[in-house]
Amino acid sequence: MWGAAAALDLPVRGRRRAALAAAVETGAAARADADAVEALLGQRVAERRAALGGYVAADGVFRGGLLVRSEATVASTLAQYPAGAVDFTAVLEALAGRQADEEAWLTALAGAWSVAIAEEEASLDPLPLPGAGGMTAPAGRSLAPSPRGGPAAASTPGAGGGGSTMSDM
Repeated sequence: MWGAAAALDLPVRGRRRAALAAAVETGAAARADADAVEALLGQRVAERRAALGGYVAADGVFRGGLLVRSEATVASTLAQYPAGAVDFTAVLEALAGRQADEEAWLTALAGAWSVAIAEEEASLDPLPLPGAGGMTAPAGRSLAPSPRGGPAAASTPGAGGGGSTMSDM
């Protein structure tokens, strides 16, 4: 009697090991991606806090003195003009100075709004540049200053007293 035997090794264990190795690699890659997103999020939060701090400081400078002085200069020059103490060009220069100060203040205010909007959106995108256009206020909020008599704080719904300052954001 003759007999023949054949043996075949099925790679079941090899497939399981390969699948396990692939799953471990995928998990490591996912952890690395999560760590990268976490690091980027930390960087964006730090950028936004620093930018907002700068905008709040600039708002304090504008509201605490610069806009008040500009308005006082305009009022003084307008009072002196009818008496003949200053000529019309001095009045125009005072008005142009006030306009430039208000424009710079509104640019800083728009920058603060862009930071607030970026935080609301929970975006990982870098901050937009001030003055880049396309600035809109969130629903129910206003970017506009009050009518003549000086700029007012941007109004926020639900804030006691009707208005709030940038430091309330």
